[in-house]
Amino acid sequence: MSRQRIDEIAEFGTVFKTEFGYCSAVVDDKGVVLRFCLPTKKEKAEKFIGKIPRKRYPELEGIVQAYFRGEIVEMKDFKLPMARFPIFRREVYSALLRVKRGEVLTYGELARRAGHAGAARAVGTAMAKNPLPLLIPCHRVIRGDGTLGQFTADGGADFKMTMQELEKVN
Repeated sequence: MSRQRIDEIAEFGTVFKTEFGYCSAVVDDKGVVLRFCLPTKKEKAEKFIGKIPRKRYPELEGIVQAYFRGEIVEMKDFKLPMARFPIFRREVYSALLRVKRGEVLTYGELARRAGHAGAARAVGTAMAKNPLPLLIPCHRVIRGDGTLGQFTADGGADFKMTMQELEKVN
């Protein structure tokens, strides 16, 4: 779904502080989280939601803040726009949502779990296009050789490792 389309259906955006910086999210009128920004500088988090009206989303903010404090939290209670993703990405993201906190798997393993054995590279592309990092936990997916692979959040692979470590603490 394009940013323009998201902006057209967005009801509000929220920007909030965490232990690692500012996160932001764009939400529609049904409470579906359309896009999510991992911790970054405040200006970048605000730019992420653009001119969409601002409103607090205490449930999301509280859970994300707790996550980045290292607390055990569940992200599964949030409504996600799964039906809006192309079928392949929907299947990959659905499989990824079943990966437990602290579990790490390879792109190839995720492809297999999603019913697309041999599609590791396409899974990597789906991870790079994930508009809901943390809510759809792409930080739990690594390369087949055990290295972290790329991560588009501020801090790149180092931040991916930080998120994996946060999940191992508890």
